[in-house]
Amino acid sequence: MVNLKELTNTELVRLCAQNTMDRELWDEFYARFDERIWLCVYRECRDKKITDNRREFKLIVNDLVQEVYVKLVTKNCKALREFQGVSENSIYAYLGMITKNVVRNYVIQKSAKKRPQISESLDEMLIAAPERLEKDRIKSVDRGYEDDLSFEIMRQAIDLILDRQLKGADGVRNKVIFKLFLYEGLSPQEIAEQLAFPLSEKRIRNIITEIKKMLRHELLAEQMVSA
Repeated sequence: MVNLKELTNTELVRLCAQNTMDRELWDEFYARFDERIWLCVYRECRDKKITDNRREFKLIVNDLVQEVYVKLVTKNCKALREFQGVSENSIYAYLGMITKNVVRNYVIQKSAKKRPQISESLDEMLIAAPERLEKDRIKSVDRGYEDDLSFEIMRQAIDLILDRQLKGADGVRNKVIFKLFLYEGLSPQEIAEQLAFPLSEKRIRNIITEIKKMLRHELLAEQMVSA
């Protein structure tokens, strides 16, 4: 049996990319690199002066760290499979590059234009299929974010609720699963095949359904408070 602690960083990344369902491999990945990912996101957000509000800053950093992990595991761990390290420290530079891109994209989307009024309820947008949401995103990109930012507005509102309601290791896992479904348009089967979490397609489908119900409840409550 392979001693995971004895693996080089390059070997570990390669094995994670090849064995997306191996929880022990990914636990070792988190143990080695999670702190570095958090630090990179924190520094990038600080340097770009994301916000002066400490609570909001913490929420944004937390969300962008999760976005980095989503980037790593999507498309059958394409980002990890493309990694070609020339030394043991190469992975740190590579993760730093991915982190910078994630934070940069967030800044671009946030600063492109002031938020317009939401023309349809967030609940209606949530119920929409991922394909619809992806079309909204593409349309916004094509139009240079000049007229239609509904996708980003909806996304930020949902992310705040997910961060508030889903805590702990299972909560982080479930947030990643739901974001892959809602934002990347992956089916429960595709998520089950790609993630390191040993979950069945049925369980992933149930998690998505449970989070949808929770979001609808939270959105309704927020609408009643603001009414």
